[in-house]
Amino acid sequence: ETDSPPVANAGQDLVVQPKESVTLNGVQSRDDVKIESFDWKMLTNYPYAVMEIIVSNLTSGKYKFQLTVTDSIGQADSTMVTVLVLTPEESERKCLLLGPNEQK
Repeated sequence: ETDSPPVANAGQDLVVQPKESVTLNGVQSRDDVKIESFDWKMLTNYPYAVMEIIVSNLTSGKYKFQLTVTDSIGQADSTMVTVLVLTPEESERKCLLLGPNEQK
């Protein structure tokens, strides 16, 4: 009986407003038996980010995060997701482009 390695899936890249929190969860990752751990690592050097399950306190810029999932026999897989935090100008432009029914 074989146990295949897990497949890490961090979801789609995200675009957010400055100072908006980002939830990273990796729930779309899968394994044929069981995923034992989800390990997130911030790959972008930005010392002010506060990273728990929710990443917050990011300023305008592009940030890369890595998700590693490990199964019950130690097999692992990694993937990356990018979060783009808009500048104030980009935020204003996005709000102007979206109608009132399209804004969150």
